[in-house]
Amino acid sequence: MSLNHRDRMNQNELAVYCRGVTKSYVTGSTRVIALRGVDLDVRTGELLMLVGPSGCGKTTLISVMGGILDHDEGECLVFSQDLRGMGQRRRTRYRGSNIGFVFQAYNLLPTLTAVENVSVPLLVDGAVRSQAHETAGRLLEQVGLADRRHALPAQLSGGQQQRVAIARALAHDPQLIVCDEPTSALDADTGRMVMEVLRDKALTADRALIIVTHDNRIFNFADRIARIEIERLTVRAPVAGEVLQVNLRPGEFAQSGVLSQPLILLGSVDLLHVRVDIDENDARRFSPDAPAVAYLRGHAEYRTGLTFEYVERYVIPKKSLTGESTERVDTRVLQVVYSFPRENLPVYAGQQVDIYIEDRTPSDAGTSN
Repeated sequence: MSLNHRDRMNQNELAVYCRGVTKSYVTGSTRVIALRGVDLDVRTGELLMLVGPSGCGKTTLISVMGGILDHDEGECLVFSQDLRGMGQRRRTRYRGSNIGFVFQAYNLLPTLTAVENVSVPLLVDGAVRSQAHETAGRLLEQVGLADRRHALPAQLSGGQQQRVAIARALAHDPQLIVCDEPTSALDADTGRMVMEVLRDKALTADRALIIVTHDNRIFNFADRIARIEIERLTVRAPVAGEVLQVNLRPGEFAQSGVLSQPLILLGSVDLLHVRVDIDENDARRFSPDAPAVAYLRGHAEYRTGLTFEYVERYVIPKKSLTGESTERVDTRVLQVVYSFPRENLPVYAGQQVDIYIEDRTPSDAGTSN
């Protein structure tokens, strides 16, 4: 697998220069190949997003770039420095001074306040505590958290914790910032806010920003998007369908039936289906031929008409949907399934939409005796 760009720039003008980078792991008697000859240039002053299916090696690649992992073969230079050729102590110092990391899980120390968390890289570098706290306070102000500097992580929302993590990554003024799925655990509005902070505060002309993501909601923030592909797999299956998910990396082997999930998931996604639960008390107002519209939750400007598919044969008690919750369980719901072409809405599996169905209450409805 490789990422090829037509621009052939001098290595000294690049933040990251990778050629023929390979990486494999040995698990027991099995060798798993994570990277197969990756070529990639990352320019200074750009926000590059790395995308690709799960298991294609995105996190492995940024771990190599960040000096966390050694690659097996090929060349990987970070601002003209060969991290693999450095001794462990020198590499740790270089990474601590020149590379910042932002993680999906934030990785904040739970017993430290926001300003103390941001101060950690500075204290490790030998800064005086008062000076480190002063710098951390300025960074928190830049990311809009000046009034939350003394809050513990548990007292902050997910978006606020991620902004603290960004401030911490900026604390030692690194040349390269690497982010692994920074918005995947956030809602759309919070994710957009975090990306605005990264773009406006973290990205400068002499710095590069690399983001690994599956989140297509933030693709518009990228200067460039580089896609890593798993090597092509030939699938023979007794059902027709498109490969939706591959839970196996090239070079990895597993006996059939030993995993709790299928190695390859097939299906048809030309049409996406959405289920609507209608309370039994409102079922009389529903008609299969009534017009129905779906709105992307939180983005009402995205909408599409729906095609009625079918009604589940049996109504379902609410208890079966809510488990042992305190929600009332003496009512039942009618499950109606609609479909729409997948290109009509920018959605992904499991995303919620708001459904509006025209009321078809019979006009001559009366009280029965």
